[in-house]
Amino acid sequence: MLSVADRIEQLAVYVTPRRLERIREVARVRTRRIAVVLEDIDNPFNATAVTRTAEGLGIQDVYVIENEHRFALHQGVTLGAAKWLTMHRYAQQDADNTTACLDALTRQGYRLVATSPHLDGYTPDTLPLDAPVALVFGYEKTGISPRAAERCRTRLRLPMYGFVESFNITVSAGMALSRLRERVRTECDRQGALSPEDQEELVLRWILASIPHRIRAALPESLVHLPRQGR
Repeated sequence: MLSVADRIEQLAVYVTPRRLERIREVARVRTRRIAVVLEDIDNPFNATAVTRTAEGLGIQDVYVIENEHRFALHQGVTLGAAKWLTMHRYAQQDADNTTACLDALTRQGYRLVATSPHLDGYTPDTLPLDAPVALVFGYEKTGISPRAAERCRTRLRLPMYGFVESFNITVSAGMALSRLRERVRTECDRQGALSPEDQEELVLRWILASIPHRIRAALPESLVHLPRQGR
C-alpha cells in the first residue's frame, strides 16, 4: 500500500508548484483547537456563511447536526469552501443526533461551549483555551436545543451595547471565531497547529480536490481512494 508521502509525490505532477506550495502553506496553519458545531441550521445562506468563515480562519472541522432541519449549502456563497474542510454530519433518521455528536466531541477532549446572547459566561476574550473548544451554534429562531444546552457546561456570550437583543448567527460566528482563532495563534503551543501526519493527510486530500474530475477519474484507485471524512 502506498504511503501518504508516496501518493503526494505521484499526484503532485497534476498541480502547479505554486499550487502545491499554497496547499502546504495552508495546511501548516490549520487548527483543530477550535471546532464549529451547527445544530439544525435552517437557512442555507447562514450555514454557508459560517462554513466559509471557518475555512477562511483556518478552522478545519465543522460538525453538522440534523434533527429537525436538513443542512444545505448555498453554492453561490460558499465558493467551494466546504471541500477544504472536514465535515462531520450527524443526520441519522429518528435518532438523537445532538447527543451522538456531542458525545463524539467529548471523547475527543473538546470543551463544549454554548453560544447564546441570553447566557451569562465567558466572552471571546476570556474563554479558557487550555483544551480544544467546540462552539455550538443553534437554530436561527430558537437557538441551541435544551439537550445541547444541558451538555454545554461552558457558556460564551458576545457583549452587546445597543437596543437589539442578538446578532445574526453569521455575525455571531464571525465575531467569536475570529477572536478565538487569533488567541489560539498567539496563546496556544505551536499556535494550535496540526501534527505533521495530519498536515500531510490534508495535503493529499487538497491535491486531489485540486485535480480536475476528468483527470482524477482516470487515475488508479490506489492513488485517489480516501477514507470517508466525518461521520
